[in-house]
Amino acid sequence: MAKTVKSKQNFEVMLTDLEQIVQEMERGDLPLDELLSKFATGVELVKQCRSQLVKAEELIQQQLPL
Repeated sequence: MAKTVKSKQNFEVMLTDLEQIVQEMERGDLPLDELLSKFATGVELVKQCRSQLVKAEELIQQQLPL
């Protein structure tokens, strides 16, 4: 089963979860259904991390003097 990704998780927690998923997938011993589930969870984590990074970049740009 796919692990549900909470929408407002801490960036560092999501990154740690993503690293763990990658390590598990790289071992190569997961059944296909579990592999696909972890992949889907990983994709969602990447989307959320990217979104948080974009928001952080926008915040930084607003704070920089012109």
